[in-house]
Amino acid sequence: MRRDLLIKQINRTVDQMQSLSAEIIADDIINNEALHDDFYQGVALAIAYLIKAHDQPTMAMDILKANGISVNKLLSHGLDEYDAKEIRKLKQSPPAEGKEEYHES
Repeated sequence: MRRDLLIKQINRTVDQMQSLSAEIIADDIINNEALHDDFYQGVALAIAYLIKAHDQPTMAMDILKANGISVNKLLSHGLDEYDAKEIRKLKQSPPAEGKEEYHES
């Protein structure tokens, strides 16, 4: 009987440790600025390509707006200069007819 009680305690402790480990890992991911930079750099690469290769600045702005990302936010994440150059063009170009300006936030 004592063995069964000990096994239950050990299992409970293991469950608590796993839960705590998951919380620690989640916090690390949320607070890891490098992961945020990687995400924004990937977004920047795609947006810059859309502008440079397909001449689609309006579509690029629509994508950023739909995802709640401002040009300034994107530029604040240590982008490759090639990508940053293309993205800066979004700040200089007027919005397309019928579109509101939304790159400042």
